[in-house]
Amino acid sequence: MKIIDSEYKTCPNCRELKKLDEFHNCTKAKSGKRTYCKVCTLVMNDVYFKRNPQKLKTYRTNYRFKRRRTLEGFLAGLYSNMRARVMGVKGQKPFYAGLEIMSRKDFINFGKNDKSFQRLFNYWLRNGMERADVPSINRINPELGYIHGNCEFIQQRLNSSQTRNNKRYFQILVENKVIFPIAEKVA
Repeated sequence: MKIIDSEYKTCPNCRELKKLDEFHNCTKAKSGKRTYCKVCTLVMNDVYFKRNPQKLKTYRTNYRFKRRRTLEGFLAGLYSNMRARVMGVKGQKPFYAGLEIMSRKDFINFGKNDKSFQRLFNYWLRNGMERADVPSINRINPELGYIHGNCEFIQQRLNSSQTRNNKRYFQILVENKVIFPIAEKVA
């Protein structure tokens, strides 16, 4: 690794002189940058994980699983899904183009301070993280976006178009203590 001046560095793998912004940051390194350039790092990681596919699968599974089990990690994932619905993902058309969405920070704070979300989240964790029990975000008025005053947390099973409007189904779930109703929803 050779640093020519404060703006360039040589990658030992490809032996090319490159600008520092072509290297990932590294707080432990003296230069503040990683040894290999971004392109070489990508290629080396690709080769490593092709030779060791189980390690990649294990890494991804463990990271997602651990992160999703934390309150903040779960909310961050939920926000990413909301944002994808409003903005679109990887060239796909957004479902709710043009609707407003609160900031990530505001959404995470909203979730952390919402008692119904905490109750639903803890219930979901205690009961084996079943898909039907996962906390979901619901827009109260479908014409409005994901904004303050228009969002509530409910279980996934209630946030589907087939069951949300079925009051008898909702009553049965409440009576059997399968769900924890939000006071405004129970009529």
